[in-house]
Amino acid sequence: MRKGELIFNYAVILFPALLSVTLVWAMNAASLVSATTFWGTITLFFFGFLLFAKAKLSVLKKGQLFSFGSSQMSKPNRISYFIGYAAMCLGFILLLGLALATRFNS
Repeated sequence: MRKGELIFNYAVILFPALLSVTLVWAMNAASLVSATTFWGTITLFFFGFLLFAKAKLSVLKKGQLFSFGSSQMSKPNRISYFIGYAAMCLGFILLLGLALATRFNS
């Protein structure tokens, strides 16, 4: 088995467990301070999208109208691309935790 396949298999196996632990943490954090969690989520989405857009605009300036992934980007833009995606994913998980916490506390 190749290294890439092995990493993918571990990701498929561990993703549900990591997602459930992260959601339980997010629900707990959201039930403690719901207003702060909401504004933190919005802030994460906003800054994540700004980093993502900055990286994508660098590719558009080169003349590539359609691009998928980060192969056309420089190293700093590639880093901001992945940090932007990570921030948006974390914001989504926090938002989901907030929604579940308010749903089950009502």
